[in-house]
Amino acid sequence: MSYRSKFGAATIAALSFAAVPHGAQATEFILRIYNAGTENGMTYADGTKESAALSWGVWALHEGPSPLFAPGQPAGREGLENLAEDGNPFIFDKSLPRRSDVKAYGVLKARPVDGLATIFPGMLFRALVDAEPGDRLSFAVMFEQTNDAFYAFGPEGVALFDDAGQPVSADLTGQVMLWDAGTEMNQPLGNGVDNGVNQSGPNVGPDENGVVHAAEGDAAYPPVASVIRVTIEPR
Repeated sequence: MSYRSKFGAATIAALSFAAVPHGAQATEFILRIYNAGTENGMTYADGTKESAALSWGVWALHEGPSPLFAPGQPAGREGLENLAEDGNPFIFDKSLPRRSDVKAYGVLKARPVDGLATIFPGMLFRALVDAEPGDRLSFAVMFEQTNDAFYAFGPEGVALFDDAGQPVSADLTGQVMLWDAGTEMNQPLGNGVDNGVNQSGPNVGPDENGVVHAAEGDAAYPPVASVIRVTIEPR
């Protein structure tokens, strides 16, 4: 697996988490993000088979548009490039607290497998999110067989309460898209030397100098629901 997937215990222990104040209308939600793939369920152009891999990621509770990315705009230096290219969510851990539109955030992490900050088929991330009516939720995780693609909701995130102010309990997979950060030139899925699962170090691929855009039009990518599943429910 890749260099970028390995984080030391000191780095993991240093993570901080913002918390939304508990108001009279606050509801605690459970966010679950599953690797929905199967073992060796992906077949590359050269016939090689491998299991889909998702990096550790980030979630954010916010007002207004997603604080994680904006389609048609460069990824910037606030954390998206590091996550989409290298599976590194820790820059967001530094940038999100400075944003006034972010009410809470956290890093999506699971027990490392062989020292890798990755989830494989059958594994999941789980996060507890306290929210109030009007709050929206966003997340991002890298699809590690790519150079700079990530799974996320649309640019507005998703509402956690319906129009009547009731908490949402739903499978949100249908609202998840695969996005291209536009920061690194794309190489063949799983076979590129600078794909997340293959690269020798962080930030080693050729720069693209593009903008964030939907990646789903590329036939090389598997259907979203065959790689990731996302659910939310009030606790």
